Amino acid sequence: MKLGEIYVLLDVKSPFALAESWDNSGILIGRRDSDVSKIVLSLDASLDVVQNAPQGSLIITHHPFIFSAIKTIDLDSTVGKIIHEAIKKDISIISMHTNYDKSVMNSYFVSEILGFDSFLQDEFICKAAVDMSFDELVDLVKTKLGLQNVNCVLPKQSRITSIGITTGSGGEFVFDSGCDVFLTGDVKYHTAFEASERGVGIIDVTHYASELCFSESMAKILKILPIEVIITNSKNPFGQY
Repeated sequence: MKLGEIYVLLDVKSPFALAESWDNSGILIGRRDSDVSKIVLSLDASLDVVQNAPQGSLIITHHPFIFSAIKTIDLDSTVGKIIHEAIKKDISIISMHTNYDKSVMNSYFVSEILGFDSFLQDEFICKAAVDMSFDELVDLVKTKLGLQNVNCVLPKQSRITSIGITTGSGGEFVFDSGCDVFLTGDVKYHTAFEASERGVGIIDVTHYASELCFSESMAKILKILPIEVIITNSKNPFGQY
């Protein structure tokens, strides 16, 4: 298949026009008329992912490995090494970032991963009605995500009736949801402190855990294409000791 043909499908399923102005979704490396041998899916285009990708393949990631303008390509830098390796192996890279958050990722995480059937979505925020204690909600989240521990801010309510959810780094939306509890990743200390003062609950599942479903969700979109899709994932840079 041609890279351009795959790009058209991606644009239909998750329009690139939805991406935020600061974002860099789209084709980061590649030509639309180039042939694609296989598709590799990963949260990030790490050097390891690129090195292990087949020759002539297309890597579709959630996070863009290039965000700001590049004035020089230093082949000793992380970005430079990725660019060099990709070009050497005739690998194309497409990022599906904030456009995918709005159109697919958040809703997929809420329905397919957490299992909430009824919810509303407004831009980056999904809101679901629940009826359980905070402990029950935390246990549910840990079970669904396969996590042993999550960072939490206790809510003032003993019974939780609503939860707001934003995958990735959604700390800025904690107070916009109007929910009893907000689930996201990368919550800053001062946001957590303010939430504690206001009695708003927070469940921080980490950025990585909340977006690990990217490859799985994208594979379901691409299954209509006559091309092999390989699900992989970059490694979580954080570890627990």
